[in-house]
Amino acid sequence: MNRWDLLWLVNVLSFVLLAILVLTGLVNWIALPHGGGPPAGGGVSMRHAVREIHAWAAVFFTVSIAVHVGLHWGYVRTNLKR
Repeated sequence: MNRWDLLWLVNVLSFVLLAILVLTGLVNWIALPHGGGPPAGGGVSMRHAVREIHAWAAVFFTVSIAVHVGLHWGYVRTNLKR
């Protein structure tokens, strides 16, 4: 795989992970019940599952951004010297 294909793959993966983060964040904030009492069935379990997906997507998104910056490091270093 050449460098440009890898850049494209990292960019697409980062976009998909960002979309998952936005979607799970909005679902968790708007659609699912907020706790405060005893577990009340499926809504609470769904909230925990969505939060778990959100947390793992955040980890993978952070890694993908680190790889993205690493692949562009020559550009970053050149422009920091200006």
